[in-house]
Amino acid sequence: MTLIAEDVLLLLLDDESGAFAAGSDQRGPVLAGAVLAELALAGAVEIETETGFWKRTRVTVEDRGAVSDPVLLAALDEIDQKPRSPQDLVGRLGKRLPDELCDRLVERGLLRREESKVLGLFPRKRWPAADSRHEEELRADLRRVLLDGGDAEERTGTVIALLSAVDLVAKVVDRGPLSARDLKKRAKEVADASWASDAVRQAVQASQAAILAAVAAAGAVASSGS
Repeated sequence: MTLIAEDVLLLLLDDESGAFAAGSDQRGPVLAGAVLAELALAGAVEIETETGFWKRTRVTVEDRGAVSDPVLLAALDEIDQKPRSPQDLVGRLGKRLPDELCDRLVERGLLRREESKVLGLFPRKRWPAADSRHEEELRADLRRVLLDGGDAEERTGTVIALLSAVDLVAKVVDRGPLSARDLKKRAKEVADASWASDAVRQAVQASQAAILAAVAAAGAVASSGS
């Protein structure tokens, strides 16, 4: 079974060109947010907001035995060093996840790795689809929820909520007769709906906030350097 982050990654990649629909400032944070959300769904971490004026949010390990995937265990290793904020965790994990998850999906036969050089100088990697059956099932489920008004299960709802946080739903989902505006509205309705338990909702909301903060921070750094 794929991770939620791997499902998000497949949606972000163009099947033919292997290029990402999201910029580097978005894809790392949204994939890391997906890892954080999956840890919470599994009961492996707890996300707590402190009382008091600052109301800092911290992620702590709750049950390491709840997961076995190496990507999830590596995230728990980061948290084990000390309790971290969702934004800190997303920033740390997001740096390595795009390439790591692409390599995993190549090994599983879902993607191909293509390497080339731009202008004969700058290395470039692309990840076109090798076997798109799983992705097609995922996209069908997203259309069922977003276009047909079907109920979202926790996993599907989480994917939609994460993509909605960085305004990528209209880029990666065939909107059919809906306008991009209506699709975004429907995605937000799903993200805010009651498909999740309170604990999962808290985790997804924390992931969304962390993704937005990480993307904003990356944008600020880019602006200051230009």
